[in-house]
Amino acid sequence: MLLLQGCATPPHRLPIAETSERSALALSIMQLSPSVETAEAGRLSDLAFGLSTRTAREVEGIDPPVKLTRDLHFGFKTSSFCHAWADRFFRVLRAEPFDSLELHAVMSPTRTLHPIEHSAVIVTARGRPLASGLLLDPCRYEGRLYWRDVGDDRAFDWQPRDAVLWEKRFGRRPWYAQNPLDALIQTARPP
Repeated sequence: MLLLQGCATPPHRLPIAETSERSALALSIMQLSPSVETAEAGRLSDLAFGLSTRTAREVEGIDPPVKLTRDLHFGFKTSSFCHAWADRFFRVLRAEPFDSLELHAVMSPTRTLHPIEHSAVIVTARGRPLASGLLLDPCRYEGRLYWRDVGDDRAFDWQPRDAVLWEKRFGRRPWYAQNPLDALIQTARPP
């Protein structure tokens, strides 16, 4: 059951998001900061719901995530993985000109309870940290847009996608390659 929570295959029929859901997302986006423009929040909300449903319909009929994960280990890739959904979602949203909002591609690396990586998009008010943002996840519930405050989503450990990919490929960055504004106190490892 935990394996399937990360990514799921879309159903044959997705319910169309109601106006109240779109309005609730727009309101949550506006609450990120007083500087967020109402028109931008509404436009992002409509675009996110529409894009999530459209992406789910495009990958409909592709195998379930467990088979896809097995195929990925053998080198076969399809557009049904959540990283492909999140990447497409991020590229389309980022193409829109938002003055008061910033979009961030994020990943949650594999963990004990969630052995499958998961990807999503976080929207923040311009200049604010990721932890103050709103998570937009088009894949978690089979194409139905999942959104909530980043701090309220305890299931995943959201980090910037580039940092997770760097660590997967090269390991942890040495102290001199890290962002100096990310002040971390590191203790020495026992020999």
